[in-house]
Amino acid sequence: MIAKQRFINRIRQLGYSFNRKADRVEIYRRPTPMHFISVPRRNQLDEDWVRHALRQAGEAPNAIERFIADCKA
Repeated sequence: MIAKQRFINRIRQLGYSFNRKADRVEIYRRPTPMHFISVPRRNQLDEDWVRHALRQAGEAPNAIERFIADCKA
């Protein structure tokens, strides 16, 4: 499990910013190229979900695995 705040800090480094809250998610968006990430409103995020979201955000596979390893340490 990955702490939600660490994931949010990472996507902010990738150019995403908070857009709005929905029922069960918080929506972050990047203006160029336009892309949205819906982050579940819970404190811990599943590793597979984090991998998938970062891959869609354009993060390199080695950087994703390094991020997850750092979060677990």
